[in-house]
Amino acid sequence: MGGVPIMIALIETTDPVRAKGFLEDWIGFLEDEGNDYQTEIYKGATVFRDDSAFVYFAAVGDYLIIASDSDLLEETIDRIQSGGNGESLYSNPKFQ
Repeated sequence: MGGVPIMIALIETTDPVRAKGFLEDWIGFLEDEGNDYQTEIYKGATVFRDDSAFVYFAAVGDYLIIASDSDLLEETIDRIQSGGNGESLYSNPKFQ
């Protein structure tokens, strides 16, 4: 056994604007505590990433996303933006 466990969490919100503001405030707090987050845009979504800690955050549509793997975060953003169409987690080899 080894490596970083693959984890993703989605938090649904009823106010995407406030949720994104909360996420930006949270990232600011984490940076004040010494974490080094980089900001990038992936398909229109703002992604906050700290590759050294294996933590990735994004606010997309009605969801806040937290993940331990950047590829999984991007796949989840794709799925949300496509309206949920596409491969299910059950059929994804990463989850077998």
